Amino acid sequence: MALHYNPRIVTRDLLVALDAGDPSSYSGSGAVWSDISGQNKYADIYGSPRNITIGGAKCFYLDDIGDRFVIRFGETQYTNSLTLEAWIYPEASELSGGDRGCIIQGYAYLSWNKSNQQLSNYWYSTTNQGYHEPGVTMARQQWHHIVGVWDTGTKTLKQYVNGSLVNTVSTYATAGYVYSDCNVGWEADGRQFSGGISAIRMYKSALSSAEVLQNYNAQKNRHGR
Repeated sequence: MALHYNPRIVTRDLLVALDAGDPSSYSGSGAVWSDISGQNKYADIYGSPRNITIGGAKCFYLDDIGDRFVIRFGETQYTNSLTLEAWIYPEASELSGGDRGCIIQGYAYLSWNKSNQQLSNYWYSTTNQGYHEPGVTMARQQWHHIVGVWDTGTKTLKQYVNGSLVNTVSTYATAGYVYSDCNVGWEADGRQFSGGISAIRMYKSALSSAEVLQNYNAQKNRHGR
């Protein structure tokens, strides 16, 4: 496994790990963003996202409508506890109208709200549907670590920004799964994300607050935090 960070990235129940700054995940050329979780998944690259350095961090930079990635799981991923995690760099302006920029979109969402600049989570098969947002504004043109954790054991969604727990919602999945194909950076033209995405991780369990902080600390220096 090529997750060589200090402290180490949490690998428990890791479904996929994509890292634009790790040559094992992306060598600098090609149409595939490789998984370094050890699960042998991958993401196809669509449009023309550029593998460049923004804000000190190597990333994929999305600056055209249609720039996106599609994670190929190969089969439906069943889980009622789920963690979606990403490092994002929202640009100064948006590429399209619409309410949100998709970061991860399967049957559950990790998104960037374009108007209020907040983390936004949604999962269709839950007891408390709707977009859940923590009320924490993230500045544009800076790197942010965003995480949504659905924990069926505690029946909560916990939202984290830059390693800190910022919101807890009472909700739990009633029929949870992630699509066999999962969009990153785009869902439709109105939900195009504009800016940099450096890392994507998905877990088929609920990370603890300590584990979320561990992952944040593992990569915060690279992202100017």
